[in-house]
Amino acid sequence: TTAVTTVYTPKLPIELNSASIEELKWLPGIGETTAIKIIVYAQQSGFYSVDDLLKVSGIGKTKLDALRPYVYVRSEEHT
Repeated sequence: TTAVTTVYTPKLPIELNSASIEELKWLPGIGETTAIKIIVYAQQSGFYSVDDLLKVSGIGKTKLDALRPYVYVRSEEHT
């Protein structure tokens, strides 16, 4: 018998303020540590735009550009 591996694929794009660790870890270049940092940022400050990912330690411009097609923020309006 052949073992069947189920590949986890989240519903895209992923909303940053409500994302789970599993969803975030699916993103390119995001491991568990960075996923947790994103969730903490979402809870403490909240994401107002995808660019707010730059405020999360471990995410720079290159990584942000790689993530951009997969993520969004429900309300893109700035306060």
